[in-house]
Amino acid sequence: MVELIEVINNLTLIFIISSITLLLFDRIDHPSIPSYILAGIIVGPLGQFITGKSLISQENILVLAQIGIAFLVFILGTDMETSNLQKYVKGNISLTIFKTSLIGIPVFLISYLFFFDLFNSIYITLAATLSSSLISIELLDSKVRNIIHHRLTYSINFIQDLLAISVFIIIASDPVSLPIVGMNLVIGVAIMLIALTIKKLIPLLIEHMGKTREMYILISASILLVFSALSEILGLTIVVGAFAAGLALSKKPYNQEVVQTIGSLKDFFSAIFFVSLGALVVLPNKNVLILSLILTAVIVFVKPLIGAYLLQRNFDKRTSYMTSLNLDQVSEYVLIIAIQAFIANTILPDVFQAIILTATITMITSSYTSRHSEKIYDFMKEHKWLKVTEKDFVDKNFNEEISDHFIIGGYDIQGKEISDMLRKQGQKVIVIDNNPEKINDAQSNGLNYIYGDMMVEDVWENAYFRDAKMIISTVPLEKISDNVLDLKTDADKIIRAKNMKQVRKYIEKCIYVIYPHFLATKKLIEHLRGSLESEDYRKRLRDITRREIS
Repeated sequence: MVELIEVINNLTLIFIISSITLLLFDRIDHPSIPSYILAGIIVGPLGQFITGKSLISQENILVLAQIGIAFLVFILGTDMETSNLQKYVKGNISLTIFKTSLIGIPVFLISYLFFFDLFNSIYITLAATLSSSLISIELLDSKVRNIIHHRLTYSINFIQDLLAISVFIIIASDPVSLPIVGMNLVIGVAIMLIALTIKKLIPLLIEHMGKTREMYILISASILLVFSALSEILGLTIVVGAFAAGLALSKKPYNQEVVQTIGSLKDFFSAIFFVSLGALVVLPNKNVLILSLILTAVIVFVKPLIGAYLLQRNFDKRTSYMTSLNLDQVSEYVLIIAIQAFIANTILPDVFQAIILTATITMITSSYTSRHSEKIYDFMKEHKWLKVTEKDFVDKNFNEEISDHFIIGGYDIQGKEISDMLRKQGQKVIVIDNNPEKINDAQSNGLNYIYGDMMVEDVWENAYFRDAKMIISTVPLEKISDNVLDLKTDADKIIRAKNMKQVRKYIEKCIYVIYPHFLATKKLIEHLRGSLESEDYRKRLRDITRREIS
């Protein structure tokens, strides 16, 4: 009972402090992750410095951190739409392994040959090479996940997560011998295969049991508890079980129902995790500080440059750099491994503290590099020594000679209808999109297309934008709308806005601004007017709607 009361008191303290820091950071328009870490530093090392004793015991911090990570890993697995990532995962397995090796092998050799033993060298290498899925998904806008560099980030993180789980299973084997390691790897693979099997059965299960919110909660909680218990019983960490449970529930579109149902808990466990991370930081000694600075330099500077260089073999410069700038932090799986090693007393205290400090620093810096990635890329672009390739990568297919044409940016519902109308009018159309599914759709409809990023200059050059009759962007992103308006051409322009503020900003710079709420209201008024004027119109209104959405 005392321990339970202590945990409740610790959680209360965590949420009081984190609420205050979150409010302050929100007022100055800063990311939330640094505010949570700052709250952890306040209740941990700073609290100990002021009061002479830690406000939260280290034992409770380690327990809370593991619980927070386990639940967040479950949410990440559930939200990981593997079907959408399939193309990128297949294409980037070798690239991810090569990039990890290119950074990891030198780090490991230097650590092992000159400074540390085998296990501590492995821990340091993992910290330097593996990136955080949790941070990436926290920072990337969930509403624009179809952007190429977002998909690449997800796919690379997914591959690294599988590598991290494999390494964790190996390291966690007790004793570390070939038979034990082999058996644990087989168990881990078996658990993942069971998860993938359940994933295929999820539609039948949900359809049979019902689609109520309570049923989603029951199914999700049951699968999470079963897999976590199974992993624990079989000698693996609950985190492996949590990841497998997430995969089992990642069947689209059911996974979105799960995420919406239990996703509200994500913020709760995010706060626990990041506050616990900050609370684990201590005043570093000289060795911890030097090791942490070296790791931070590798992660923040070296890793993004190497990643961008490798990605440019298949993608344009902007996509390559923007992807790499989302991979500049320590993985949450490395923290799990470090915490488990600390509990088992198989990691040196200095190495443990260096990894914790590096994770804290890089998770804070990553919050800002992700937010300001456009400015960072523009800065890189201005310095020729950072350019690796002279030409951007553009995938295109034209079925006819292109001139006096329409360029449609974004082949979504609006883009598709506009393209169909223009083709019926005998106009030439080029579609630009960075979603492979939409490009495949455009290709199957016989359209001229460019698979690329609308922020990349070469994409527009390949679309012959100077010879275009009109450029229409249906993408609701301000940076893309601004980029379209900045194109030096006599072509008329139509762009899309998300709110009235943007409408007022753009209206003087183009011939028309697409504002969906305004258009929807006009359409509704049109239907209301028709229903008032004619009883027959009211009877036909449902059929009219069916035709409009078909």
